[in-house]
Amino acid sequence: APDDSGKPWLAAWLSRHGLWPLLAASARWHAGLASERHRRAVDRECLPVVLGHCRIGEWEAIELDTASAIEEEGERMHHCVATRWPDCAAGGARLFAMKRMTNGSEERATAQFDLAEDSRGRLRYPLRELRGPANAAVGADCRAAARRIETLLNAPERRNARADAAAAATRYRVPAPPAIWLDEESARLALELVESSKGLS
Repeated sequence: APDDSGKPWLAAWLSRHGLWPLLAASARWHAGLASERHRRAVDRECLPVVLGHCRIGEWEAIELDTASAIEEEGERMHHCVATRWPDCAAGGARLFAMKRMTNGSEERATAQFDLAEDSRGRLRYPLRELRGPANAAVGADCRAAARRIETLLNAPERRNARADAAAAATRYRVPAPPAIWLDEESARLALELVESSKGLS
């Protein structure tokens, strides 16, 4: 069942402070969380590179090997790839920022390849997800380029690189998430709400 425990407080906030201060508080909280996540971004960990930077026809692909690079890709593309750092650091996945110029405009996509063992116990990087800006679908040319990256990742000469990625993932420990906090203005408004509610009880 859904948790409705916060609804009375929401109603009380709206009654006392209105909607716009609530939206402003939410915006400040998200901005602070993004800043905290980037600060932790974390542990200065740098992933072992499996493929690196490559060109597939008109497409340029860059392997994202740090938390900050992954977060920047998420912000640029307006999708949830910014949350995939644990998939990479602890799970061995690899993310690639893909782009090409088409008729003077830039086309972009993000590809994720998850580390897995095949039926013979060999480490492989199958393509898990391929998305354009705001999770838009991509065209056939982009998908073909991503499949080519998949082939390169799984080439025999990258066997040691895949093993290094797997070994690094077993050593990595995901840091605890940042504590939930309120900025000074939001805390002041919340305290006013608590104090006013005491007089009603």
